[in-house]
Amino acid sequence: MFEDSKMVFIVGFPRSGTTWIQNEFSKLENTFTPTNETFFLTSYLNRLFYAWRKDKEDRSVNGINNLLTEQEYLEWLRVCSRALFGKIGWDGQSYFVEKTPYNIMYPNELSKLFPQSHVVLVLRKPEAVYSSLLRVSDLEWGSWAKQYLEPEEFCKKWNERFRHIHLFRELFGERFHIISYESAKDNHEELSEITNKIFKQKLDTNLRGDGGIDLISQDGFQSNSNDELDNEVTDYIKERCYPRYHKALNL
Repeated sequence: MFEDSKMVFIVGFPRSGTTWIQNEFSKLENTFTPTNETFFLTSYLNRLFYAWRKDKEDRSVNGINNLLTEQEYLEWLRVCSRALFGKIGWDGQSYFVEKTPYNIMYPNELSKLFPQSHVVLVLRKPEAVYSSLLRVSDLEWGSWAKQYLEPEEFCKKWNERFRHIHLFRELFGERFHIISYESAKDNHEELSEITNKIFKQKLDTNLRGDGGIDLISQDGFQSNSNDELDNEVTDYIKERCYPRYHKALNL
């Protein structure tokens, strides 16, 4: 039996600490988390949501929307999702921790599919995020980060990602959790309080669970450094990104 309440979705902006949180959660008992992927809403299910909406808007289309109600369609998507999660090893009994940062764009879709699930937003200061993207872009596994390197483009994408963030609080209520990267790194108890709310477990620093997660090696990588940013770039990012950063932080 797959229960929504055992599903935990980690969202945020790339290089905000989502993988770190995924790894911390995987140390807890009775949790399952797959390796990093984007097979859920980002790549597949969102297309099916989009197709449904388009069919409903076009009266000339005689398709699935004429055969199924919206609730029946959603249940069909849930069945497909659960079958997929089963294929990657989730038994439905443990907590399922799924990390796809881009799912921050889909509060409505997540709430319709799994209304009792938990969503964890990992929030990091935008100038630190940009600095991290800048540094990983030169690494073998970090070429994907190059799309964010122009400060103007970074700020555009940042504000796009956080445009609908208030909907998570409205739709998920107390099941929407915000983790400040900077604060949680310095205050283990703060992170432990969140794991207690979701998993009914305190996060012991000595825990070493399997987690099913294969993290990319980042030997020698200083994730907390943003020394190479000049003042002009830092000020530009703060001016354009801090309004939504603070809004999200205070939800």
